[in-house]
Amino acid sequence: MDHKGQHSRGYLPHCDFAGSLQAITFRLADSVPESLLDSWRDFASSQTADPKARVELLRRIADFEDAGRGSCVLRETGIGAVVQKELIAGHGDATV
Repeated sequence: MDHKGQHSRGYLPHCDFAGSLQAITFRLADSVPESLLDSWRDFASSQTADPKARVELLRRIADFEDAGRGSCVLRETGIGAVVQKELIAGHGDATV
């Protein structure tokens, strides 16, 4: 497997080294209204030539997603535990 080392897509740094820990972020369907997603997509497609505007949009999206809107079902102990169990189930298995 090729590792990229430290790199960025313009808004958050990424580290990809052998043996490094990784994180997974889940965005549940009701956390951002579809109409807002559509407006972000429209803005992003109109701003592709301006990298600074695109980075700012990505920051706004991250801030909105981090605000905890929607039903937040993964906060419920039972549901969160099921997801955690499934994520851990294949840990250390190189075939997963």
